[in-house]
Amino acid sequence: MDTSGPRGGSSHSGLSNNWVVGDGITDPNLPGASVASHMLHVIERNSSIAELSSLPLGHIATREGPGRPWVIARHEYPSD
Repeated sequence: MDTSGPRGGSSHSGLSNNWVVGDGITDPNLPGASVASHMLHVIERNSSIAELSSLPLGHIATREGPGRPWVIARHEYPSD
């Protein structure tokens, strides 16, 4: 699990109350690109994600790079 990517994103799903954390670049659909983990392990690797503990359901936090501020917005699923 690599949390050192140049950008980052985290969403708190309003549909399932699950968290999704990504680097904002890697395609999570490629074989071997995703891993299931407890959030504690994610925070151990990147403590700035703990700042998002109050992220409301159905919202996403993104940032331009490590050390940059998180920007929080309502998560909109693409329409088919």
